[in-house]
Amino acid sequence: MNLDFTYDLETYWNMFSACIVHNETKTRWIFEVSDRRNQAAQFIEFVFWLREIGARMVGFNNEGFDWPVVDHCVKIGVNFTARDAYDKAQAI
Repeated sequence: MNLDFTYDLETYWNMFSACIVHNETKTRWIFEVSDRRNQAAQFIEFVFWLREIGARMVGFNNEGFDWPVVDHCVKIGVNFTARDAYDKAQAI
């Protein structure tokens, strides 16, 4: 099985989203962290699952932007907010 997952993040002060697609099956996961919906815990669990199965997360500017934001959110844990992700994105 192919273990590559392509993803993209959007970071706004009041909304964080992550769209992740399994390259082989085209299965898609979308996570949102905002006042409307808080899927921070599900997103963190998903990232840990990807690590557990040895998957690769592939992104357009993965090393320069997306992964540092993901790593920051994972380090905060399941209580990260859209503002946490936005502040990291602005720092980059």
